[in-house]
Parts: sequence; structure tokens; C-alpha cells
Amino acid sequence: MSDNKKKFEDILSDALKDIDPHEVFRKLYDHSAFATVQDRGGFSFRQQSLKDWNHVDRKTQMENAREQFDYLVHHFFETGDETKFSGYELFYIFMFSSVAGSMLEELWCRASNGIWENRTSVIYGHLSFAEGIGGAFLTALLYRDMDAPISEIFAKSFVWGSALEYIMSWGEETFTGYRSWDYSHRLFNINGRICFMYSCFWGALGVIWCKLIYPIFKAVIEKIPKSVGVPMFWALSAFLLYDIIISVMAKTRFTLRQDGKEACNRLEKALDKRFPDDVVINAYPNSIRSKHGEIQDDTLNSTTAKAMGNDSIKSKLKEVDNIREEGGNLREVNDALRTATGEFREYAGNTARDMTNELREMATDGIRERTEDLKSKTEDLKAMTEDIKSKTEAAVNEASGAMNREAPRRERFEALRRAGAILISIIHPGGEPH
Repeated sequence: MSDNKKKFEDILSDALKDIDPHEVFRKLYDHSAFATVQDRGGFSFRQQSLKDWNHVDRKTQMENAREQFDYLVHHFFETGDETKFSGYELFYIFMFSSVAGSMLEELWCRASNGIWENRTSVIYGHLSFAEGIGGAFLTALLYRDMDAPISEIFAKSFVWGSALEYIMSWGEETFTGYRSWDYSHRLFNINGRICFMYSCFWGALGVIWCKLIYPIFKAVIEKIPKSVGVPMFWALSAFLLYDIIISVMAKTRFTLRQDGKEACNRLEKALDKRFPDDVVINAYPNSIRSKHGEIQDDTLNSTTAKAMGNDSIKSKLKEVDNIREEGGNLREVNDALRTATGEFREYAGNTARDMTNELREMATDGIRERTEDLKSKTEDLKAMTEDIKSKTEAAVNEASGAMNREAPRRERFEALRRAGAILISIIHPGGEPH
């Protein structure tokens, strides 16, 4: 055991020997200590070398922050400034991050839990606000740090990303009575809202954001013509506002139904009809109810129970957690982790194959269904065309009879009436000629 401990300490010492902790934590608060950005093909580079970085005093930092805020407000729809970001850019970063985050969360759910589930924050659309807010937050936090050392970006994102995640979890539980995640069983967690593992994910995401995602997002946003981007901004803003309002109302009504409270007005009855329990659970399957400070054991869709029965990644981590919580020694936890890692490799390979096959089948089934639907619609259109053709011929014949001056006036009138009825039945297929 002592040899393993010494080996671990040596590895940790080697990994950290080039990092100056004082320098790292000083720059956690420094948004302005880096050189001016130049744009080269849509990606950001710095002119100064790392040796030339100087600490910027608090007064300069505040001036830079005020400058950025002024640009955010008074140049809302501007693009192209590599040293600042506008509200317009921040909005699209939020939207892109929300959509991409929702998709990645659903893929992670399939990989870790063995089932497909929605990961959304609203009823309509695949939008995950946690990822959207995270993308906007990382932009505001790191937009001057594109070429900072990876260790500093990681540390900065680790600390502030964890703080943001804690605030989002607390805010969701305080104002909605639900949690979207609970890390109570994870190692080194704080009130189940953040844990060491996901804080490391924040650090890694910050590095990827600076080096890859943000430069691409910014370049793409700048390529969107303002004649398209600005109207789309207003349309998406209006849709987002409606989506948030209707989602809050639907979930609030769902919670009241769970508490046994019947609808007492027309609006609540309409919400019950339009958004029954299955619709809300499908939109928020991973929500965990928090009532009077007590957290439910599972999500609305019983995700954990389903994951435990699927021999999933979550079930392997749960086994390790159980050994740790039962007071198992370090060797037992280490053995369990080694076993779980080996099983994870096998499970990850099988999951990747299964997901590929499922996606291929979904695409094939979708194409087949669309082909069948198009074929059915084509046949319906053909039948409708034939029906219109026959009715048109009948109407022409009746009209010809109505124009026959030798026929009695009553017969001519009846023929004209029948021709009109046939034309009406063409315009309104539900009505038949009399």
C-alpha cells in the first residue's frame, strides 16, 4: 500500500511541478492580462509571448469590464470585433450551445444509462439552458484567454464553472422545486450540486471552448448576413419567451397534479388537457422532485432504476459508490474501479456499436416511412385529380344542358343548379352535389 501511495505521489508531483499555484489563482480573476487578439482566418492568436504578460491592476480590469459592458449594450448587433463580444453574438452562442448541449446530453444518457431520453429545459424544441448558459458564461469568462496556457484555462474554468453549476442547481430547486442533476453519491460533492468529477469536466470544457468551439462559433456568427440574422434573432427571442412561459405553466400544473390539486379554472383545465403527465415527463425525464428539502430517490422517468437494470456505466459507478459508502478500504475501491474500467471499455465498445446501429435503423426507418408517406400522398393526389377531372366533365355537361335554349326553362335551371353544386363539391370536398 505504501509503495502505491509513493508512486501516486511521484506521478502527481511530476504533473504539477510546472504549475505555479500563485500565478494560476492570480489569473483566475484577471480578464485583461493577455495581449490583443488578431483574427487570422476566423481563429484567434496573441501577439505577445507568455514572458511579456504583466499583471493588470484592478482599476484597469474595471475599465475593461465597463468597456465590454458598454459595447454589449450600445453595439448590440455588431460583429467582427475580436477583442469584444456583442449581445447579438452572445444570444446565438446561447442558442447554439443549448441545441448542441441537448444533443450531447442525450447521447451521454444513452451511453451512461443505456436508454434514450430527452434532455431539454422547455416543452418545445431541443434546448438545454444549462449548456446554453454555460456557453455564454464561458464566453464572458474566457474571451480574452484564447491563447492562455491550458493549465490556467483549466483552473479558471474548473473554479468558475463549478460555481455557476452550483448556482444553477440552487436556483432551479429554489424556484421550481426540481433538480436536473444530483451528485450526492459522487466523491467530493458539495450538497449534491457539484462534484470533483464534473468540475474537471468544466475545466476540460473551458480548454476545448477556448481552443476550438468559441473561435468556430464566432466565425460562423460573423458569416450570417445581418439581413437574415437580425430578423431571426427577433423571431427566436419571441419563440423562446413563449416557450419558457408555456413550459413554466405546464410544469407548475404538473406539480400541482402530483400533489392532488384539481384544476379550478379554464386555464388550468386547458393546461391539463394540452400537457398531461406523459407529455411533461417526456420533456423533463431527468427532473428530480425536491419537496420540503427532501430529494426523491429517482427522476420523473425512473432513469436511475432503468439504468441499474441495463448493466450501464451508471450501474458500475454505483457499485464503486456502494463499496466506498460501506466503509471499504482503498484497495477494495481500487479493485472495484479497475473492474469497472475493464467492463466500461467493453460496454463502451458495445454501446458505440449499438448506438451506431440504432441511429442507422432510425435513419433507414425514417427514410422508409417518408417514402411510404410520399407514395400514399401521391396516390391520394392522383385519386383526387381523377375525381376533379370527372366532376369537371360532369359540370361542363350540366352547363351545356343549361345553355340549351330548346330545353324547358325549368330543366335549364336544374342543370345550372347541378353544375354549381358540382363545382362547390370540387372546392369543398366534404360537400357532395345534390
